[in-house]
Amino acid sequence: MFAFHGERIIFARSRGVNCGRPLERNAVLCFHSLRLVLGGRTLPVSLLARDGVLIASCLDLAPDEARAVFAGRGLAPESDDPGPVREMIADLRRYEAGESDRWRSQVRFEIGTPFQRAVWERIAEIPSGETRTYAELAAEVGSTGGARAAGSACGRNPIPLRIPCHRVVAAEGGLGGFTGRIETKRALLEHEGAVGFHSPLFPPPLDQGG
Repeated sequence: MFAFHGERIIFARSRGVNCGRPLERNAVLCFHSLRLVLGGRTLPVSLLARDGVLIASCLDLAPDEARAVFAGRGLAPESDDPGPVREMIADLRRYEAGESDRWRSQVRFEIGTPFQRAVWERIAEIPSGETRTYAELAAEVGSTGGARAAGSACGRNPIPLRIPCHRVVAAEGGLGGFTGRIETKRALLEHEGAVGFHSPLFPPPLDQGG
């Protein structure tokens, strides 16, 4: 079991499920979409849960677009019942309000190589308001592929925001890439109070001092 800020992240396939209940592979896939205001941006967030556990999310897409993305992964939503993701919705509302990112909801990785999962696990440990570079992340998981391998794993993160790959940035303060819009990555970091990053698209503000 992997601890994430005091909660449990549970996994399928390579490790089985370590949460005291069986994984129901045929359980209904439940979909829910909501909007959050973060860093001055209104962000559509779509959630997909199986057996009451979050397995995927999409950012920056309208609900119908997110449904199509999930379906393209072989995860076509079967229900719009928000019940299975109610805890995650509450987590997101607290996060939106700036109260906490100590998630109470659970997630499960149903995809990913052992290396990718190791990267995602490590990303989950990065506190709100902090960042890591791709090179630092690679070193922390013992990658021989360096920053490029870590960046590739970040790009395949199936649960963005809940697994905060937006907190991984390029060296020398650049934002790096993101699974959603790059403007969203900056907005999330600003919402969390992270500092010390910039991008050619978003240069640091000019000094207004005298």
